[in-house]
Amino acid sequence: MTDSTQALLHLGGVAHGRTLRAAGVSQKDLERACLAGGVHRIRSGWYCLPHDESDTVRALRVGGRVTCVSRLAPLQVWLVPDGRLHVDVNGTRALLRSPADRAHPLASWGRQPSVVTHWRGPVNNPTDPRELIDDAAACLAGCMPRDAAVVAFDSLLNLQLLTTDRLAWALAGVHREWMLGLVDAGCASGLETLARLHLRGHNLRVRSQVQIAGVGRVDLAVGDRLVLELDSRAHHTDQDAYERDRARDLELVWRGYLVVRVTYLQVMTRWASVERAILEITRRGEHRWQRTHIRAGLDRAKRGPTCRKTAAVSAAHPDTGARRSPLQKIDSQAAMAPWSGCRWRARPRPRCQRRTRPREGRGGPARGSLRAGPAAA
Repeated sequence: MTDSTQALLHLGGVAHGRTLRAAGVSQKDLERACLAGGVHRIRSGWYCLPHDESDTVRALRVGGRVTCVSRLAPLQVWLVPDGRLHVDVNGTRALLRSPADRAHPLASWGRQPSVVTHWRGPVNNPTDPRELIDDAAACLAGCMPRDAAVVAFDSLLNLQLLTTDRLAWALAGVHREWMLGLVDAGCASGLETLARLHLRGHNLRVRSQVQIAGVGRVDLAVGDRLVLELDSRAHHTDQDAYERDRARDLELVWRGYLVVRVTYLQVMTRWASVERAILEITRRGEHRWQRTHIRAGLDRAKRGPTCRKTAAVSAAHPDTGARRSPLQKIDSQAAMAPWSGCRWRARPRPRCQRRTRPREGRGGPARGSLRAGPAAA
């Protein structure tokens, strides 16, 4: 293995000639390595290891650099499927080449719809084979549909590849600041983001990654008690995950929640049927706590202590969302005894509002009046 090959491996497999020379590889060494077949020359000034057909190399072969979703895909960012190659091209470049072979121009290559060119101005890092993540996010905001862009932004923030300030700065550069109001860094997958955006379009209160006592975090919570669990094939196919999910569902139902499980294909291809079912549930009001749930105390985990009396109960029983046994109820009554003057207790009416004398209506004496009638006279 030559010094040129070792330097390329250390730099990630693709590098500019200036970067290689700064690493101690001379131009003659690069030429010898290219003739020997240990290094492949992509185009003028760019080198890679042999048989490298990654998107980074294909974009350099076109005449630009990889950007947009093609730049973010290797970083494990959750993206809406898009099989096209996105290339950031300098506005001064005149001729573009095929991503498969530099011998053929891009125009004669059938104007491939699988290649998307983004014409940009001069870049700040011309020797980097990949565009900056900030610039790739800004490019994605203007290239992809709104929901697909928000999916990528949620994943970038969740993976901590970008901060909210950096994302806001990138969106401001392409006049897409309004997208920041749709972003939720708590979403762990794109399925949650897509479902959240669709349901909020119907004025529904949707929360992501909600913590429920005794259960843990759930994907989405609609209203008070409707739980949406979005299952992907990557994390919900093995037997252990299957049993664990069913145990969570049973616990949620026992606590008064309504659980709906949705698969990847249902979100991506058959969302209309899922949305119709959820809207029907909300139309009937089943996503809110009903009187039967409130009487059973199932909504206490959501409401929390509202007065000193309930605060004392919560201190005595931290798991307020669970139903209590008769012995626990007796303990609760003992704990509530000092707080008999709570605000919900019936209080005497103030003196200024008491009736001091019976009222007389238009039809005669008021009911209960002590005034004597004609018979008494």
